[in-house]
Amino acid sequence: MLADGPLAFWSFDETTGLVANDSATASGAPQRGAQQGTFENCLLGATSGAVNLGTCISLNGSNFRARFRCVPFFDLETTDFSVELWYKATGPARGDLFNFKETRNFFPSANK
Repeated sequence: MLADGPLAFWSFDETTGLVANDSATASGAPQRGAQQGTFENCLLGATSGAVNLGTCISLNGSNFRARFRCVPFFDLETTDFSVELWYKATGPARGDLFNFKETRNFFPSANK
């Protein structure tokens, strides 16, 4: 994925703290690689569902998420964009995996 030059890339492999680090390459746009997020109630350092992918965050289905500021660099309101994520569910409940319901923030979550 990093070879595709994403605007932001979060691996969610942090094991402590509240900051979701952006690992996107700093080349190209000056903002690339500078879009830090905030973990909200996430369990960090969880075992990944795939071999050799490091750790991940664990979400509870209601109020655990990673929140990112919606900065003009992303321009989510007026341009097309794509989101790629890997997700492993432990139950049959459905919910949002990516949420952009307000103009100030967006976040990947597993909310019902």
